[in-house]
Amino acid sequence: MPDELKDLLVCVAADARNIREDRDRHFHRGEERKLFDPAVAFKSASLLEIHRPDDNFVVEFGDGRALKLGELHEAVVAKIQGDYHEAGDALFGHVQAVLRLVEREYSRRWSELRDTAKIVAEWERK
Repeated sequence: MPDELKDLLVCVAADARNIREDRDRHFHRGEERKLFDPAVAFKSASLLEIHRPDDNFVVEFGDGRALKLGELHEAVVAKIQGDYHEAGDALFGHVQAVLRLVEREYSRRWSELRDTAKIVAEWERK
């Protein structure tokens, strides 16, 4: 196996493993991302989003500060989606590179078989 193909397969395996492990951590084991503070506010926004989807979830602190949970939640969701899209794009690029490399070898081998078959077919017609 050519080194270039081995290297690409290692990249594909690493990308796929990273995506799978990240998904397992967050979805299956329920680990939280350290994306912002306070984490409790994000949990609240997630729950409220389900039960009150049209609410903006603005929390006022009384000192003039306000926390817009809806906007914060949207930003976090966009960050998570961006991370997964970036990882998926990297994986897709590596798979395409593997296919381009393998396709050249496949075409070479197929043309040899095709040419051999033509010779045999011509010989049988004689």
